[in-house]
Amino acid sequence: MKKQLIFILFATFFFLQTYSQQYSVDIPNASSIYAAQKKTYWCWAACNQMLLSAQNINESQENQSIKVFGSAVNKGAGNNYELAKIGLGGTYQNSNGNTIRISSICFIFKPKKCK
Repeated sequence: MKKQLIFILFATFFFLQTYSQQYSVDIPNASSIYAAQKKTYWCWAACNQMLLSAQNINESQENQSIKVFGSAVNKGAGNNYELAKIGLGGTYQNSNGNTIRISSICFIFKPKKCK
């Protein structure tokens, strides 16, 4: 079990170092992208809206909910925020007319299922 766990950690680290591309966004005035949470369980949607806004992408929290749940329902993104990552992904056009594609690979580490 211990050897498998070490191998999984090493393989994951190697994969992330080899295939991930890091991208950071400089936000000189973070208050300029502030978005208040519109529904009680939409903190994830507000965060996504702010991340997209930092890239000059106009996206509503309602659209985030529709992408994830099919309607503007007041639900959270879950304990590990995998749904928020799904909502964030996609192809967008920013205010400058540039097309921006956002994707993420989600890794969930659950040692109890490693056999």
